Amino acid sequence: MSKPILKKAHLLLLTAVCLVAIIINSCKKDSRTEQQNTLSNPAIAQAKSWYENAYPVSNKQTSQATTTGADLSQLIKPDWQHTSSYKRGDQPVLEIPIDPSAKFAPSLKNNSTGTIVYSKDNSRSSFLLLQDGQQYNAYIMTVIADPAYLKNDLTKLDHNKYNKRDTDFSGVVLYSTPKGTFVSGWFYKNGKIIHSLQPNNTAKSSDQTVQSLHPELAQVNCTDWYQYSEVDGTVVDVKYLGPTCDYSGGGGDNSGNGGAPSGSGGGGSAGSTPSKPTPPPCTGTNSSTLKVQSTDGNLVVYKNVVQPPPGDGDGTFPPPTTPPPPPPPPASTPCTVTIPAPTILDSLTSKYPCTKALIAALPNLNTNIARLLYQAFDSKNSTDITFLAGDPADFTGTDSKEDGHTIGYKIYINPFVLSNSSNEYRLVTLYHEALHAFLNLEMEQLKEAGFAAKYPEIKVTSHSNLSGNIKNIFDYTFDEGTTVSVVDKDPQHRTMAEYFTDNLRDAILAYNPSFPVDRATALARCGIFNDTSIIAANNAERDVTTGNSVGHKCTP
Repeated sequence: MSKPILKKAHLLLLTAVCLVAIIINSCKKDSRTEQQNTLSNPAIAQAKSWYENAYPVSNKQTSQATTTGADLSQLIKPDWQHTSSYKRGDQPVLEIPIDPSAKFAPSLKNNSTGTIVYSKDNSRSSFLLLQDGQQYNAYIMTVIADPAYLKNDLTKLDHNKYNKRDTDFSGVVLYSTPKGTFVSGWFYKNGKIIHSLQPNNTAKSSDQTVQSLHPELAQVNCTDWYQYSEVDGTVVDVKYLGPTCDYSGGGGDNSGNGGAPSGSGGGGSAGSTPSKPTPPPCTGTNSSTLKVQSTDGNLVVYKNVVQPPPGDGDGTFPPPTTPPPPPPPPASTPCTVTIPAPTILDSLTSKYPCTKALIAALPNLNTNIARLLYQAFDSKNSTDITFLAGDPADFTGTDSKEDGHTIGYKIYINPFVLSNSSNEYRLVTLYHEALHAFLNLEMEQLKEAGFAAKYPEIKVTSHSNLSGNIKNIFDYTFDEGTTVSVVDKDPQHRTMAEYFTDNLRDAILAYNPSFPVDRATALARCGIFNDTSIIAANNAERDVTTGNSVGHKCTP
């Protein structure tokens, strides 16, 4: 009786073994299919061929300990099976993890304290191939995160790649060539760049003044950074990357840690950071690249404002070859112009609360026109700008399209604009008329010869119109490079065309950054240029009741 049972057991065992074999073979078949699909992608196959020709592996290279100059391409290689392919802007990108057959673990050391500040345990590296036509530029990208950002969650490292990063990322991103040559590095704190490292900055902090993101401020607490690269637990390369510095006056993270992550103890104590000094008095503030900030009745002026590096503002890391911002000229230190708030008298009635709010904001917007108003109409000057609602009778007939007129330093605004225009249109009207008042003051103080010397007509030229008009026998045009535009005959409008039209446009965009640039340009030019192509946009913002305005509607 037991033999049939034993035979049946053998049959069940045989069936189970076959089933396991089928499952194993099936799994292997699935794995091979996935691998073949990845490597059969033409773009990846082409990149792999290029890389292996550019960085051929030599059998002579070993991973023995060294001190500098290791060729990383001989020690680590791309894991082509797990390539990510995407475009960043218009550039094709391949981001490839490092093959797990070798464990690559870089870290950053503060040489002053001998402390590993950015740990290998919080790092992730990958290969980048940035396509340029049929060729590529290859890099190793390393992200080392701040423990305070990770909060013991190493999966957050995967949130930060070449085409994206967390908005609160704190740590460092480093770029090198596959051979190990350092390219660039960027330090982050809470999603903001606080320091950069560049290969041309190889002198130690004790040897020179360090080029940085904050060249206009005094340097304190400088840190020399060394990268230690390990492969399979062995240090194969030690490389000096350069210095970073914190600054008095708000540079870096101002923590005294030389850009070190929270609680790392790198680079000095917080108590050694000097307090923020008062900027010195300004000498010569007529630069065309000023950033103006109103604080406590003073005007703080920053020349040659440094823009963020490309790629950083859109939630990505800067590209490997992004240069650091250049240092400004010597006269570009922050300084304070001690000017009480300009005397701008709002004589509008409470009937127009929207415009009254704009008048209050005029000297405080981050614009060059605001700077002019501050410097020209301060309380030490007996001259005031006064805004008033114009008499409706003055804006009838042929004058009905006038938005305002300025007599001396009194500005009369068309009641139609006060009641029916978008805030952007009202703002540019207020600034336009304030410029008339400013130019009136300039003419009074400089006299005609001095005014002509300060505001020469260079691109504006006159042409005889042969109209018989004895008072003004000329037409005027403005050379804009690719086109020539007709300018209004009013002498102050010619000066505005030459020097202030872009400032009027920028004032609108400072008030509302999302306002269309082409429409802001139309509003800035209307009344200064005789251009029929901008009339429709101008009319749409002048009268929001037509339903064609895209600006802020505030009634009245």
